[in-house]
Amino acid sequence: MRSHLLRSAARCLRARPAVAPARRHLSCRSPPLEELFARGGPLRTFLERQARSESPLQVGGPELVAVAKLLSEKEQELRETEHLLHDDNEDLRKLAENEITSCQKAIAQLKHQIILLLVPSEETDENDLILEVTAGVGGGLRHASASLGGPEAYKHMKFEGGVHRVQRVPKTEKQGRIHTSTMTVAILPQPTEINLVINPKDLRIDTKRASGAGGQHVNTTDSAVRIVHLPTDRK
Repeated sequence: MRSHLLRSAARCLRARPAVAPARRHLSCRSPPLEELFARGGPLRTFLERQARSESPLQVGGPELVAVAKLLSEKEQELRETEHLLHDDNEDLRKLAENEITSCQKAIAQLKHQIILLLVPSEETDENDLILEVTAGVGGGLRHASASLGGPEAYKHMKFEGGVHRVQRVPKTEKQGRIHTSTMTVAILPQPTEINLVINPKDLRIDTKRASGAGGQHVNTTDSAVRIVHLPTDRK
């Protein structure tokens, strides 16, 4: 729709003289994504089949088909708009540049959405999660954990695990050197039902009795009990 409006504006603006400035190449594409969605690649071929399919329920789900069609439309709109960058009218080129930036952002979001739709779902996608961080190089935090909850919390966070790096120039750094800190992040699904099974053979039960002069229960009653879980040595 926007490309049609731009073409209409082009007919109106071409009547006005303008000096053409140096053209610049616009690109905000991520190389890894571009390799995945490259023309002729297996993923691109698969998505094109999804967009042309008449039976979406048999080929990957209606949501994936809808997003694949929308991606194809946005890419076509981007190609049509890029032709306007070579127009002699400066105002038209500015409109085209703004439209291209908007299209590229929308295409990047659609590609990210397709990646999420292609990843197989897990039973724990609906669960809350436990986030654990452990210090690596630099930093003052040794270990911390937090519980996060919400709709499909684990689904959106499960790929954030791994080693995270931060590079910065602290305010106290007088020579302007870059300091690097790393931290290991673990994302664990929180179980909805806790099924705890303890083997009695893994328990050691120690009892103690009072000693010394006293009443009739001295040395006859187990007044202190200590239970030790042998595999973990927890008491």
